[in-house]
Amino acid sequence: RGGQGLGCGPVVLQLGGNDASFVARAASLAGPWEYDAINLNCGCPSPKVAGKGSFGAALMQDAGQVVQICAAMRAAVNDEVPITVKCRLGVVETEGDLRHVEDD
Repeated sequence: RGGQGLGCGPVVLQLGGNDASFVARAASLAGPWEYDAINLNCGCPSPKVAGKGSFGAALMQDAGQVVQICAAMRAAVNDEVPITVKCRLGVVETEGDLRHVEDD
């Protein structure tokens, strides 16, 4: 696959989005490049991504949607490429939530 052919470790494509069909289409277009895996970004906390974009870390609040997106991605690549998810330990909504975490 991708990375081994280049003499390096795994080469992974990371995709972001909240529309299962759109992300699946992107995954299907990656086929000719033979990535070692395709990763769904559920970890980016950037306001441009998790806020307005409603993807990245925002997806961690909707596990059902993540399952749908991953299933669509998997079907789009015919199970030929592993599908992985980048995530965080949790989502901090407010400064008060952060203080609670610090107290624990």
